[in-house]
Formats: sequence, structure tokens, C-alpha cells
Amino acid sequence: MARTSIHTAGWTWSAVISGVIASLIVQALLTMFGLGIGLVSFDTSSGATMPAWIGFAWWVASGIFSAAVAGTVAGALSPTDNMRLKAIGAVTAWAIATLIVVGVSGLTAGAGVSAASAMGGPAITASRNLHLTQNVPTTRRETVGQAMNTSADQARKQFATAMLVSTFALILGAIAAFFCGWFSPERRDIEA
Repeated sequence: MARTSIHTAGWTWSAVISGVIASLIVQALLTMFGLGIGLVSFDTSSGATMPAWIGFAWWVASGIFSAAVAGTVAGALSPTDNMRLKAIGAVTAWAIATLIVVGVSGLTAGAGVSAASAMGGPAITASRNLHLTQNVPTTRRETVGQAMNTSADQARKQFATAMLVSTFALILGAIAAFFCGWFSPERRDIEA
């Protein structure tokens, strides 16, 4: 029976979970900070003076930074020298943290403005707006032979745009986690 040394062992769940926890804490802190200074405000219907792209840029930057933290922690605590295995553990930590953020923000989306729903980014607000416009009768306008709900159409477009741009932001987060895991410091260097 071959012995597995620390240099040949794969990534561990403890390293992945540590990356997830670090990522969630950083994401929550950055989201609360953004809410506190007024950067995270995705409600375009409120007539706020701040452009919506500033809140979205904050959400993207904090998400990518949190993914990088997840990758660095998971890769650094991985008991292997294999850079590919460290990167796989880092991306796994990013994926779990992403699922938790999407799940929690989706569950709290109807609860109004909260740090948990703000962590979901502009897609949560766009989803809420789409849901409201589909369930509330609004003024309809006649176009060439068909009635059209203009606010529902605007909400659909806003939702589609938010989902598309959020997809690219999440892919950038995965790439950040991958490379931060790949180039993370060796565990034995941290322990020394």
C-alpha cells in the first residue's frame, strides 16, 4: 500500500470550506461597506442621483475580490504542491460560495433592502422588478395591432441585461479564484 505524503495528496474539503468562509465574510463586509457609503443601490426606479453602473461596478469588484480571497485561502491551505489541484480546490470554493450567495440573496430578495439580498447584485433587483410588473396591472399602450405592457417589457429587458452581465462577472470571479489558487503560497511556507 502506497503512502500519501503531503506533497502528493490532493486538495481537501477543509481547505475548500476555509476558502468558502473567507469569501463569504469578505463579500458580506464589502457589501455592507458599499451599502453604508451608498454605493450599493441597484434600484433604478428610486430616482437616486448615483448612476446604477457605479453600484454594479462595486458589486462586480467586490465579488471578484471575494473570489480571489476564496482561491488564495483554498489553494494556500491545500496539502499539495500540484498547482492544478490547488486551482481545482480554489474553483470549488468559489462555486460553493457562489451557490450560497445566490441562494441566500434569492431567499431574502422579497424582504426588502438587506445585506443578504444586496450580495446577489443587480439581478435580484431586476428579478424583483420583473415580478412586480408581471403581477400588477399597469397602463397598456397599443402598438401596431397588439397591446403591450411597457413597464413589463422594460423590466424584462432590465432582467435580461442584469443576468447577462452578472454571468460575465461570475466568470471573471471563477477565473480570479482559479489563478489565485494556482499561484497561492505553499502550505509549508505558511506553516514555517
